Amino acid sequence: MAIIEWKDCYATGISEFDTEHQNLVTKINRLYEVIRSKEGDQSLSSIIDDLVDYAEVHFAHEEQLMADHNYPELADHREKHADLRKKVSAFKEQLDQNNPQLPLQLFNFLREWLLQHIVEVDGNYSSFFKDKGIG
Repeated sequence: MAIIEWKDCYATGISEFDTEHQNLVTKINRLYEVIRSKEGDQSLSSIIDDLVDYAEVHFAHEEQLMADHNYPELADHREKHADLRKKVSAFKEQLDQNNPQLPLQLFNFLREWLLQHIVEVDGNYSSFFKDKGIG
């Protein structure tokens, strides 16, 4: 059972990015399942690494398209991506401390960040790219 369900309000209208966002939601849901089932630290570490790696691919994809089309908010968008990287790195460093609450805190942070980022931040580029014929 997915804890996060994809909703139309999350769609940016840029099909490649919407697919990537849906994949990130799937990976965050998988993280929740690993936490809930208590599969162990190895599974948890693996799913977090997979999620981070996929996010890096997505961020690079977004930022490249923005750079290619001179998106005026590119610097701010890059900064938001960098902020997420720092926060997730801090969570990953703390995982070794065996805090049983930390995995769920990470899940909640990622869920809130992703959905807020998609709706409020990525939603801002939707009309910009549509005006350029990208969808």
